[in-house]
Amino acid sequence: MTQVTAHNRRTSSAIRKLVRKHYFQIGAERQPVELTDVFAITFRPNAQTGSFAGSLLRRIGTTAMIVLSYEPHPSKPDRLVMPIRGFRAQACSDGSVRYGGDAGCLFLYDGALIGRARAGGRAISAARNPTLVETVLRLDRACKRHVDRRGVLPRVPRLPRILLGFAPSEPPQIEDSPALRQLAARELRIPVGRLGANGSVLLDRLLRDIWERHLISPSAPSNPTGKWLVDAELYTHARQALEIFEDFTDLVGVRTWNPAHGVKLPQVDNPAEEVLRRLEVDTRQNFDQYLSDELIEKLELAMRQAVGVSEGYFTREEIYDGLTNPGRPLVGYSASLAHLRSKLGVTLSECCTDDDLLQAARDRDQPLLASGACKMQVVAKRDVARPAALRFMSDVLHRRIEADLSGDAWKARSKGSSRLYSEAG
Repeated sequence: MTQVTAHNRRTSSAIRKLVRKHYFQIGAERQPVELTDVFAITFRPNAQTGSFAGSLLRRIGTTAMIVLSYEPHPSKPDRLVMPIRGFRAQACSDGSVRYGGDAGCLFLYDGALIGRARAGGRAISAARNPTLVETVLRLDRACKRHVDRRGVLPRVPRLPRILLGFAPSEPPQIEDSPALRQLAARELRIPVGRLGANGSVLLDRLLRDIWERHLISPSAPSNPTGKWLVDAELYTHARQALEIFEDFTDLVGVRTWNPAHGVKLPQVDNPAEEVLRRLEVDTRQNFDQYLSDELIEKLELAMRQAVGVSEGYFTREEIYDGLTNPGRPLVGYSASLAHLRSKLGVTLSECCTDDDLLQAARDRDQPLLASGACKMQVVAKRDVARPAALRFMSDVLHRRIEADLSGDAWKARSKGSSRLYSEAG
């Protein structure tokens, strides 16, 4: 069997499993009508990856917002249609931002319908867009979980912070904006109207201090852009900015089930006590004591010789952990990475770093933190007419952002949009 044939068989098997999973979760059962009262949002960096790891600040317009909602089927009372739409942010000249609206959708499908290969019309192709099918399933699962619990849901989605980027040699100058004054009033715990009661000089000093604290330096550890950054809420002269970014820091990081449950990790009795005694290391002192490089190499070699045929399961760091914790077994966490990752779905796996999995293996009682995964937000539709239930103006969001996430029924998609979320594209 050639590698191409084997790959095609694995791909076909994965597609069949995905179609079957979609059928049992969505197609086989009557969807509860309560789902029409909620919708769900997440974000995806691009078609190649769903992970935000290492790229929490992204140039505006490069990341897709994905929105799943539920509507009554026009001809089948016991069924729901599940519009799944994609949007990209657009920046205006004053630094305000819009999602959807006149810009339309990146894509528009019915998440209740999928096909194995070249699905057409409203159906998603499981072969070309497997990650979109997985996203539909995750969003649908999140909505059903909240509907079952009947908990209180937010009525406004959380959207990325918008940052304006400026040249390192030209930091933006302070702007006495309403948002800056609101920050000052909140810090003083007084109404905005009372600002300046102690004189304009003190107010100016306070505003400048808050402005400088909210500027992000090009050298800040959280700033990989090499530019000065300022929140677009505080500065309306966006035309002066070199770049505009969406900041996903507060929207990324998902806790989920720990794949280390049920996985047998390589483990042996720790020979550290005997090794340390034989090489005359004073264990009455802690390991902050000076140990020469030569001695450290001898300790590692002696540990591996003592472990014997199993020594290949343990990294250098794990050997050192064994030396500093003689009373604990020697565990090969890194050797289990492939096994742990194989227990995750494709989408979740790409959002987990090796460090995420190692931490989960070391602490099985805690959930796995997928540090690169975007959170799934379930939001209650506002008590307004249905066509406006997914429209959020700036006065509702309390930000200089507008989001029209509705789209009109099943109008034709924008030219080329069917390829924008395609794995093949």
